[in-house]
Amino acid sequence: MGTDGSSLNAPQNTQVADQIKGDVQKFGGVGLGAPFYDTTAFATVSQVRFGNMGLNAIRGPRLFNMNLGLFRKFQIGERFDLQFRAEALNLTNTPSLAQPNATASTPSNFMAITSTITTATSPQRTLRFGLRLAF
Repeated sequence: MGTDGSSLNAPQNTQVADQIKGDVQKFGGVGLGAPFYDTTAFATVSQVRFGNMGLNAIRGPRLFNMNLGLFRKFQIGERFDLQFRAEALNLTNTPSLAQPNATASTPSNFMAITSTITTATSPQRTLRFGLRLAF
């Protein structure tokens, strides 16, 4: 939770917003106009002091990834085995959402999730097929 640090008058310090509601409601929205958290629970600081929020006090959406692998072995005669393999990486093709914009001094997209992230553990859905002959 951040806000404009000009009221702090302390360069190189991180200013945090004030939490003005005791319980912050999680809406879970994605995109502009659909906040992830209740935006009315926070306010910018206008006095020369630090805000009352802690650093990293709220969490964004969780990451989800499901992989699946199917293998089937076929016996061909006495000496040969044929194995069919099918693998699906990120089977559900669930996007990894970025963190909500937590800067209270930009009200146009405050608490809005406007992008996704690409990580090594959650790429686009990938299907792989293969055959393995053992003798």
